[in-house]
This record gives sequence, structure tokens and C-alpha cells, in this order.
Amino acid sequence: MRIRREWIWTLVAALALGMTAAPAMRVAAQSLPTGPVAIEVWWWGETEAPGSQKWLEAAEAAYTKQHPNVTFKNNLLSTDALLPTYEAAGKAKQGPTIMYLWGGIYTMDAVWKGWLVPISDLVGMDEAKHYINSQEATWDGKVWSAAWYLQPSYPIVYNKAAFTAAGLDPANPPKTWDAFLAACDAFHAKGMPLVGLGVKDTWGAGRFWMDSLVQQIDGVGPVLKTVTGDASFTDKPYVDFFAAWKQMVDHQCFPGDAASLDMYTGQQLVPQGKAGLTFITGSELASYIDAIGAEKAGVMKLPPTGQGVYKDQLGSTSQTLAVANWASDDQKAVAADFIKFLHSPEQLTAYYATTGVPPADDRFDPNAITNPLVRQVFDWATKNPAPEIENYVPYDIAFNGFNTAQVQIVTGQIASPEDAAAFTQSVAEKWRQSNRLLLERYKQWAQQKAAAGI
Repeated sequence: MRIRREWIWTLVAALALGMTAAPAMRVAAQSLPTGPVAIEVWWWGETEAPGSQKWLEAAEAAYTKQHPNVTFKNNLLSTDALLPTYEAAGKAKQGPTIMYLWGGIYTMDAVWKGWLVPISDLVGMDEAKHYINSQEATWDGKVWSAAWYLQPSYPIVYNKAAFTAAGLDPANPPKTWDAFLAACDAFHAKGMPLVGLGVKDTWGAGRFWMDSLVQQIDGVGPVLKTVTGDASFTDKPYVDFFAAWKQMVDHQCFPGDAASLDMYTGQQLVPQGKAGLTFITGSELASYIDAIGAEKAGVMKLPPTGQGVYKDQLGSTSQTLAVANWASDDQKAVAADFIKFLHSPEQLTAYYATTGVPPADDRFDPNAITNPLVRQVFDWATKNPAPEIENYVPYDIAFNGFNTAQVQIVTGQIASPEDAAAFTQSVAEKWRQSNRLLLERYKQWAQQKAAAGI
């Protein structure tokens, strides 16, 4: 589940009032305190990785058994409460000791506000180097949050029985863009859409946006430069992306009532045998396969819609845990030790066993993954994955620009890829005018990613 982008950008005004991040605080190595230490964990993720709460509570109990002076309090936040609640805690400089974060801009927002202690200062870079997708949490050469669980985005799951009904070979899903569009034609001829998708809430459009746009580009740095205005969203990679989406509309790949369906309603057409395939989050994979039936389900990546360096790769991000800067030194020391404990082989194995979602640590043994489809997606997400583009683009540009333009192509309000790109560029220009201070941070971020070759 990735429906959270709207809340963070309602907080931009508050960010603009205090853009200077607090100096990074290096916590000296020390023995763990022996006096009472209370650790409060604020987190999200039970809806996208069911079982996480059970695992977290068991891990805390195991840690307290080793360290009886440590107590834990958990605050499982809802999606709509997470970021506003963090904003209130940041202003008050009190609240969680350990806080859950999404990657990219959602971590940088907390870094730039001075909320965090770099996790690499607390646990050491030798430990932090094992965290998968740590580049999303890297700023000024430090890793600011610890990866928790892996979120491949977005694999395609297809229904083999629906492929057979449409006269297609379920053992050979389309591997080229022309074959994908031809599959849309075949499904439409049978009175079904190939793609189970709804765009009423606009979110469904974003899943294709991330899978396809990353195939048009050659790195995060160029995308950040486009955000800052050093390039334009009317440039070829973005027009080509909209051209691919327009082709899907023209080939009637979607349900005829896609504009009246929300994302999850459209997605459920695939287990119902009423559509061929859909885009899902990696953490949904095991349960979604069960809904279709293991013998009927298959996984695939979106065939290349562009010729960028990531054209054959799946995007990958990690959900993370970070340590709050306002915590006491004793709390910081214990929080860091607890996070290291969560990354022990026993806890990594326990997390997967409890949730069915792979943890985001390269020390996790993938042989524990018994579902071959989950293992396939895990390999795609850990062996040379593409970056998670949505984590590098401001919400206003992603949702109000790209996603909204896609919906308006579906509804006929935007006629051409060039018009859609121009619409997105106009949204970006307004964002830059309204967010001058945040724009300066983005420029620094673009320089750092370009220097790192990302």
C-alpha cells in the first residue's frame, strides 16, 4: 500500500519555515545503560505487511528478556495519521524514539527538518552497508534510517486462466511492448480488459507511471534535475512515457469503466477472472497469489516501454526505522542496539516467517522463501533493481501532474502525450514557485545523486 503521498506535501509550508537541518549528532560509542530506559516505537505497515505487529511485539519481548531495564511502547498509526502525527512530534521535539519512514523524499523530509540521528553514526557503516536500498536514505554521506522490509514496486501478477480464456499462452506472457498491446486487443475481443485497473482515485495510474517512467530514464539524478527546473517534463523521456499510456488507452487495455473504479476495485478483477493482470506492491504478493490460486498465478515485469538503462528492471524500495534526534543519549544507544537486534539472523528469519514479506537486509537467507513467485520477485528487487521513482518526485508533481494527466487521457480531457507532458510541466513550475526553500534542498540532493552516479 503506497497511498500516502498527499499528506506530506500539505506540510511543505511548515518545512519552508525551518529548512535548516540540525547538525548531525554523532553519538559516541558507549556501554548500554543499566538504568531504566523506555523506548517508544511509532510505526505503520500492518496493512501492507500483515503480521508485522506480532513480530515486533515478540522481538521486543525477546530483547527485554536480554535487557530487563528496557521497556517498549508501540503506537501503530493509521495511514492518514502517520505524517501529521510526526509533524506534531517534530514541532514539540518529543514523541517516538524509533519512527517508521518511507524512502527517498519521505526520509529526506525528516532529515532536513532535523528530526533524525544518522543510523550509520549509531550502528556504524559496517552494519548499515547491509541495509537494502540504503541509497534512498543517504544524505551527506550518511545513512539516516535502517531498512526494515522490502517493497518491490510494482510487479505484475497475472491470471493464467484468464490468459487461456483470451486465447493466449499463460506460460508465455508478453515480453515486448507490441506483444503487450496485442494482448490487450486479444482480451478486448473476448469482452475483458487485460489490465485490472481503476483510476477514480487516481492512484492506479501511478503504478504504471512508476513501472514505465523508470524505463525511460538513465538515473535518479536526471529526474531530480527535472524537478528543479534544469530540464523539462516536456522532454522526450516524459513524452514517451505518456505515449505508452495513451497506447494502452487506445488499445482498450483497461476496463471500460476504469474512470469509475478505484484502484483496489480494479485490482480485484484479476482474482475474479474478469481481467488478465494488474500491478501490485511486493508486500501484497503472497496474499494476492493466494487470492488467484497458486496454480493459476504468474508474475512478470512490465515489458520495456523505453530504452533507458532500467528498461529490464523492477523498482525497489525499503520501508525503514529511524532514531529520533530528540531522544536521550541512553534512548539513542538502546534504540540503535535494538535495531541491530532486529537485523540479527534470527529476527530476519522470524520476520519473513511471520509476515511472508522478505526483510530488507542482505544477510537474510532467500532460501527461506518457499513460494517460487515470491522468490522471483525478491530476486528482481535485490539483484540490480531500478530505483523507486516516486520516492524522488514531489507529491504535487507526481500526483497532481503525472497521475492526473494520465486520468485525463483516460477520460478524454487530454488528447495527446505532448499535452500531458505540458500539463505536468505546468504543475512542476507552480510547485517550484511555491516551494523555494525546498527547491534548494532538491538541488543539493540532485548534485549528491549525480556525484554518486545514481
